[in-house]
Amino acid sequence: MPRHLTKEEVVRIVGRVNDSRATAILRTGASAEELEEAVALARRRGDTATTAHCLFALHDARWLPGSAAGRLDIVDEIIPLAADTDDLDLQAEAHLLRAAARIELGDHRGRGDLTEYCHMAERSGHARGRWKALSRHATVALIDGDVDLAADLSAEAASIGRRIGQPDWNRVADGQLWEVLRFRGERDRYAGLGHSGPLLASWPPWTALGAVDAGDADAAARTMAGFHVDRGFLPGQRTNAEPWSMAIVAEAVAVAGTRQQREEMYRRLRPLAGMHVVTGGCASYSGTFDRYLGLLADALEDHALAERHHTDAIALHEHLGAARWLALSMRDRQRSSGRAGAARPAVLRREGDTWRPPFGG
Repeated sequence: MPRHLTKEEVVRIVGRVNDSRATAILRTGASAEELEEAVALARRRGDTATTAHCLFALHDARWLPGSAAGRLDIVDEIIPLAADTDDLDLQAEAHLLRAAARIELGDHRGRGDLTEYCHMAERSGHARGRWKALSRHATVALIDGDVDLAADLSAEAASIGRRIGQPDWNRVADGQLWEVLRFRGERDRYAGLGHSGPLLASWPPWTALGAVDAGDADAAARTMAGFHVDRGFLPGQRTNAEPWSMAIVAEAVAVAGTRQQREEMYRRLRPLAGMHVVTGGCASYSGTFDRYLGLLADALEDHALAERHHTDAIALHEHLGAARWLALSMRDRQRSSGRAGAARPAVLRREGDTWRPPFGG
């Protein structure tokens, strides 16, 4: 951020000393309360650019699953502030964050925001802007259902990102690759085609879903045996679950997990019904949480509940214009509907020494 706040003021607000730019101080480790104080101070000084940067930091501090509506309020305040500066990167990032929040909420205008961000990044004229534009154009293609175009754009972005040393190029490319391979039925190739080395073979949900795509359900079940749903794809347990990994864990336990895993993931995802799975700043798109809730309900043998979730997913995907996801949800609902029609009247089910009612009953 511009040096409109003195270092002493930033240290007082954030509570620690750092010789890097004040933006880095504000955007790493400060609490929401400290950042609200920073916003208030910048406003009192009438400093437009600094206020925008502080609001960006506040946005990031509040970035948790299900937070899109609150974040959108912050972004809507940032956009006119950024427009009053000559910082083109600041203006572009504001559009990116609005796109992410709107897409999470299922607002079809988010796609337009994301396309506009791509144009703004492209106009920057530097290689990093080109990487940003290509990688997010790949996400637009994933939403639109053009899997081949998404694959081509993502690969081109990855080539640029690798060449210029973009820190997160491989994470973005691998997130998009996962969705491309999903629709090609080739997730068993993920570890071999991805860009993050042995990491991609180390997380059981990836491996299990790859085994399912390869037609080996037994291997998938063995892979998920003993898996703890709090285990993220990076070493250590997740402190703040992020939507993409939550969705992958949900799908993996739905097809190859235990009843306990399925019930726990259903409980965690239930508050996110009606929202879409967006990775970070539109690094990828993975459908709506309602689809994963439907998969879990089906696995828990509550097919009528699953059918309702898939019906909701169909409406959400259709409204956003997510064509391939719409087709997938229609297939999911047809499967649930057939199972619901064939199901017997609900009875207690015995599991060891315990009698359980049907899920949702």
